Amino acid sequence: MTFLIEQSLKPAELLKKIELIEKESAAGIKRLEERITVLENNVVNWIGITFENGWEFASSEPIASFSRDHINVVRFRGLANGPSGVRAFILPVGYRPMGEAVFPLIQLGVHLGAAVVKATGPVELFLTETTNLSLDGIEYIAEH
Repeated sequence: MTFLIEQSLKPAELLKKIELIEKESAAGIKRLEERITVLENNVVNWIGITFENGWEFASSEPIASFSRDHINVVRFRGLANGPSGVRAFILPVGYRPMGEAVFPLIQLGVHLGAAVVKATGPVELFLTETTNLSLDGIEYIAEH
């Protein structure tokens, strides 16, 4: 970075200009650090689901999993299959909804069932068809 400084400046004026440049540079660096922090916080870490009660992964890409972003939105993805109406897995603290939430599970326009996500952590999956169930599209704001 190059700065042009007037040659006719007195030493005191020159010192003020240099201090102003330093202050603006420090402010610019701080803004860049803040932007980097925001970008780092936007990285999504997916956590593989630990199924129970006969539920299992129906595909390895993407593996059935969940994540929480920097604004506390929890999202699910992947395919699973298992028996209807039983607890399929338990969400850890920090990934649970503030209250019980029910989500329709639809694939290619066909209603295949529902997911019930309880505030205490259990997730129950109900099927209307015997098929692999997509968890894509389930999202909510997590507890704080």
